[in-house]
Amino acid sequence: MGFIFSLLLIALGLLGAKDLIIGKLPASRNFLDKLNHYKEPIGLAGLLIGLVSLAAWILVLRYTITTPFQIILAIVTTIVLVGLGIIFSMDLIRSQLKDPNTKFLTKLEGFRLQLAAYQQIMGLAAIVLGILHLPI
Repeated sequence: MGFIFSLLLIALGLLGAKDLIIGKLPASRNFLDKLNHYKEPIGLAGLLIGLVSLAAWILVLRYTITTPFQIILAIVTTIVLVGLGIIFSMDLIRSQLKDPNTKFLTKLEGFRLQLAAYQQIMGLAAIVLGILHLPI
């Protein structure tokens, strides 16, 4: 699970920081364009795992003794997963609902637009977090 989780974080990070990476490494355009075709399922996976992670931390936090670094790492990871998940999975979520003009979707779309301003920062953070979460 740890390796797949790390790959998901790194994939979300590459998608989030795609323009910045292409600007610094133009040779990466081909790979990132191929990865971009899968941004919606990757985003949905990130959103779902982020929400499960959030619920798990709320339920388990009071029962476990962890270091402050682990707590901060888990909170930041959850925020990045949910944020990038919302940004990339919004079209997929909208296409699966019967009435795409619901009040919930309107608010979620507004939140997605606010998150989009931080997409590159969250993308870079996701790459770093993915590397930190790699099983050693």
